[in-house]
Amino acid sequence: MRAVCSTEKFGKKLALVSRGVSARSTIQLLGGILLEGRGEALGLSSTDMEISIQTSSVAEVEGEGRVVIPARIFNDIVRSLPGGSFSLDHDSSEG
Repeated sequence: MRAVCSTEKFGKKLALVSRGVSARSTIQLLGGILLEGRGEALGLSSTDMEISIQTSSVAEVEGEGRVVIPARIFNDIVRSLPGGSFSLDHDSSEG
């Protein structure tokens, strides 16, 4: 999966979904954000097992795929990116 997104628009969606991430869970997966490439959008989802937040951001997506990324690190990276757009690549064969 490869997705190209607007840094500003994606950053706003990421901030919204990050509110649903579990801060102190023994289940590591709850500290992440699920990214799903589908059609012309990149879906973002999070949950803390009590609430769930889902949204999507317009993106140029090549191939379908899904990956969970640690929310805190991903937020820090996206906030540090310059304006414009960025690309996200995930090779599902690598795990």
